[in-house]
Amino acid sequence: MCRVLSDAYGHRVRIATWNLERRRPTTPTGRAALAHLAAVAPDVAVLTEAHLDHLGDGWHRASAGPAGLSHLGDDERKVVIASRMPLNDVETSVCDDSVPGRFVAASVDSPFGPVRTVGVCIPWSHSRVRSGEATAWADHRRYLDSLGRYISALSPNEKVIVAGDFNQRIPRTRQPRDVAERLAAILDDFAIPTAGEVPGVERRLIDHVAVRGLTVESVETWPNDAGGVRMSDHDGVVMDLRHLSRP
Repeated sequence: MCRVLSDAYGHRVRIATWNLERRRPTTPTGRAALAHLAAVAPDVAVLTEAHLDHLGDGWHRASAGPAGLSHLGDDERKVVIASRMPLNDVETSVCDDSVPGRFVAASVDSPFGPVRTVGVCIPWSHSRVRSGEATAWADHRRYLDSLGRYISALSPNEKVIVAGDFNQRIPRTRQPRDVAERLAAILDDFAIPTAGEVPGVERRLIDHVAVRGLTVESVETWPNDAGGVRMSDHDGVVMDLRHLSRP
């Protein structure tokens, strides 16, 4: 069972992000993934390719709307924010209509005030390529354009977290240079502790947590097959955050 915000009086919030590869929480691999999430005990979780009933009871939730993809079930979402603390001012319709259902933002009522938490599931390089509706990286670029407009409209004094499936390794590896540079420009004043080589996993992450106005106290990662069970096709990450002004 995930803990309640046991460190609220210490002004610390633990946030996790993980792509769950559409695993149902009732399957053996889905149960293993949920057990692992319970073990890392986040206060806030940004889950991508997830089911609405992931994590069970005791959570406030905000999710992107239906993604308009016929292969997704009624209870599946591209991105879900689950929080032990109340969520306010939910937004879901910011990004371009051609890539719907991949964005949700909400203000987490944290012990150090509201934290604007942006959950993203940025399209992979070949989104809609097979159907002939887009070329490689087109949906990804379009999404970044919308995300950039959203982030730039936020107050520079606002505490912000952007988390989820970025479908990019940071710094750039194989993605087009302009794609990497666009993401870097959007997050120019954010700390990205999930960038580069991180301990605990063999490959660079594509699921990230970027923070502004907060300080990162610790970062923990885990491989997709932790415990010998392949729980997802992505590795996961959890980190502890504190208010930037605190020692």
